[in-house]
Amino acid sequence: MGRFLALVSVLVACGDNLTVEDVQDPDFDGPAKPGIEARYVPAVCGVRTWDASFAADVSVSVAPGTEGASMVALSSGTLYGFVIDPRMDIASSTKIDLGATYSSVTASFVGGRVATTSIDTSTVYVHQLDDALANPQYITSLPGTHLAKPAFYAVGNEFVMPVVTDEGLWLHRFYDSLEPIDFARVMPVAKPPRALSATEMAGKLLTAFSTDGDCYLALTDATGAGPTKQIASACENPRLAAHGDLGIMLFDSVDGVRLMRLDGAQFGGDALVVRSPTHTPRIVFDGTRFWVSYIDVRGQVVVGFLDENLHPNTLALPDPSPATDGYELVMIDGAPWVITLTTNGYAAHQMCAVPDGSSTLPQDGVRGHSMDQLTL
Repeated sequence: MGRFLALVSVLVACGDNLTVEDVQDPDFDGPAKPGIEARYVPAVCGVRTWDASFAADVSVSVAPGTEGASMVALSSGTLYGFVIDPRMDIASSTKIDLGATYSSVTASFVGGRVATTSIDTSTVYVHQLDDALANPQYITSLPGTHLAKPAFYAVGNEFVMPVVTDEGLWLHRFYDSLEPIDFARVMPVAKPPRALSATEMAGKLLTAFSTDGDCYLALTDATGAGPTKQIASACENPRLAAHGDLGIMLFDSVDGVRLMRLDGAQFGGDALVVRSPTHTPRIVFDGTRFWVSYIDVRGQVVVGFLDENLHPNTLALPDPSPATDGYELVMIDGAPWVITLTTNGYAAHQMCAVPDGSSTLPQDGVRGHSMDQLTL
């Protein structure tokens, strides 16, 4: 059903296909870790594709498993499930009937099973699926308007799910069977939140969400206890990743995707424009590097990694042009993958770092981009 495209010449350079953003900003004090060597550049190491037909408003959520991954896609109100095998081929697909029509659906891998968390206006519904992503079993429901991707996180020995409502940020605790235990409100808000992101950081949960005029950050344990901060500037559509006590937040702004460094509970500071105009950021940590992606003005996915000064080295993928929610950057089996689902079907690009000047990489099209600064 899938097909593999071997990349002998990784990408053919054309204009901005390869973009190395290595401008050193004297006002940006980057970390000495995680020790990324600047002589490496990002490359596409393999591609998987699958033909399918979807509406233009498709949104996706990918849950890495012990082997391969599971993907759910919401298209024109219909929910589909896709089993992705260890070779990243689509092994099977099915329609998923959760008994209602939802505005968003997130897939998570919890306790060896795939769970969906679906939002209908202001209620979150939790279902568990079988190995074929069929036979959904209703577990529970709770108030909520936005979820992170994935929805569940391991904090210490606890499974937790951060949720925002119009009243603020809440933290729900679950057994690994997904039966709820209890919940607590972490932060109140004066305006409705617009999006939510979360990541595990040094054994705790780092969360970020934005309202129309403010950005909220919290670093809590499984009960919701920990430092929080409200910043008087929005951080729209935030995405988080962390390594040790170093956290990175990407978010949308009118100038393009911005980047903020978070050292433990040291919230706030400079937020630099990664590249303008871009939007819809993603970020993961692969054990060595922070990989980032976003969509540029042409609709192409730009992907790469941050160097030791948190400056991005990126390239543009030539083929997929996904909708805002039609792609994800996820770690699967130890490698970063860009997963897209568009009207042209499914594509999975495996990313890797290779030595600069490698014969498999294009030698032209290299450009630098300055990073405009905003202090939050």
